[in-house]
Amino acid sequence: MPHDSGYARQRPPPQQQPATPFGDAAAVATAAAAAAVFRGDATAGAQLLETQRLNLAARWMPGVAAVWDKLRSYFAVSHRYVGLKLRALVVPWIKRAWRRQKLGDQDVVSYALPVDDENAPDLYIPLVSFLTFALVTGYVKGQSGTFTPEVLAHILTSCAGFQLFELTLYSAGLYLSGAGAPLLDLTCYTGYKYVSLCVNMLAGLLAGVRAYYAALLWTALSSSYFMLKTMAQTVPAKTSAAAPRREFLVCGLGLIQGFSIWFLGYNRDL
Repeated sequence: MPHDSGYARQRPPPQQQPATPFGDAAAVATAAAAAAVFRGDATAGAQLLETQRLNLAARWMPGVAAVWDKLRSYFAVSHRYVGLKLRALVVPWIKRAWRRQKLGDQDVVSYALPVDDENAPDLYIPLVSFLTFALVTGYVKGQSGTFTPEVLAHILTSCAGFQLFELTLYSAGLYLSGAGAPLLDLTCYTGYKYVSLCVNMLAGLLAGVRAYYAALLWTALSSSYFMLKTMAQTVPAKTSAAAPRREFLVCGLGLIQGFSIWFLGYNRDL
C-alpha cells in the first residue's frame, strides 16, 4: 500500500474575482446572448443584447439627462436678453436693478431663466465672445504675418488656465464669506470678460494701439463694476466673524475682472 505523507496536500483556495461595476447581470446577459448565437438563434441573442443595452441606458441616462437639462438652461436666451446683457457689460453704470428673479416657494430657491431675467447668468455670450476673441486675435496676427497654427492653441490654453485660476479665487472668496454659488454661474460671470476683450481688439484693429488702450481702460472699469454689483447680490450682508469685511471682498472680486482683461489682452501686432 502506498505510504501517505504526514502532511495533507491541500489545494489552494480559489482566488475571488473582484466585482464588476455593473454586477453579474451584464455578464449573465452577455453569456446568454453568446450561447443563443452559438445555437443558431441569432434573433434571441440580439434581443438579449438589446435588453441589456436598454437596462444600462436606463441606469445612466437620468444623470446624463439632468446634466444636459442644466446646461441647456444656461443657453435659454433671446435677442432681447443678449442686447440687455451686452449693454450691462459695456455701460453698467446706467443699470439700476441687479437682483435676480426668484421662482417658486421661498424654502427652495430657484431662479428664472435668462430668457425671462436679464440678470440671470448665461453661457451663450461667454462662448460666442470667446470664439470671436480667438478669431479676431488670429486675424490680427495674420495681418502682421505672424500667424501660426499654434496661435489658437495658445489662446485656448492661456484662457482656460486663467479661467480655472479665476474660478478658484471666486470660490475661495465666497467660501470665506459663508456664501456659495454654482460653479456654472461663476463660469458665466467670469466668462463675460471675453466681451471686453473683443471690444478692445476691435478698437485696436480699427483705430490703432491708442484706441486699444482707451478701450482697455473703459472695459476694465466697466467689467469690474459689473462684477462688483453682481457679487454684491451673492455675498451675504452679514458674513462670518472669520471672513474678510464684505466691502473689501466684493471689491476684490470685482477688481479681478479688470486685471484679467489686461492680462489676457493682446496688442503686440496692432
